[in-house]
Amino acid sequence: MEYLHFIQPSVLWDATLDLRINVFVQELNVPADLEEDEFDSLAIHCCVQDQETMIATLRLVAQENNVVKLGRLVVAKSYRRQGIATELMHYAIQYSQQVLEAKTLLLGAQCYIKIFYQPFGFTEYGDVFDDAGIPHIMMKKILS
Repeated sequence: MEYLHFIQPSVLWDATLDLRINVFVQELNVPADLEEDEFDSLAIHCCVQDQETMIATLRLVAQENNVVKLGRLVVAKSYRRQGIATELMHYAIQYSQQVLEAKTLLLGAQCYIKIFYQPFGFTEYGDVFDDAGIPHIMMKKILS
């Protein structure tokens, strides 16, 4: 497996978007018009490939005051429960800290999976909110 990152435009973009559509739109029933947004062109997309197959991705959006927002984390169905999301999170956190000089990381976690982010040091804040029909909670991690 190969860990990569890119910004748009990139030859990797179509495969990344296809993976996100497969997971968010087809599996989770997120409306298709919500999947690609204005932040995609501003984001750094971290991804994992197995041979030529895109198997995982997430995006990093740099904000003001050394804040980076993580989002759109997905792993292809046949590759789940193999630690790929964990490794991709480690990669993204390290990249955010070392390259983007992030001091704070934010993410909007689907409530049923918020426990996944806790071992990385993310804590909940704010109220539960709806995003594309799925309950979410904001989480943050302060970097040293």
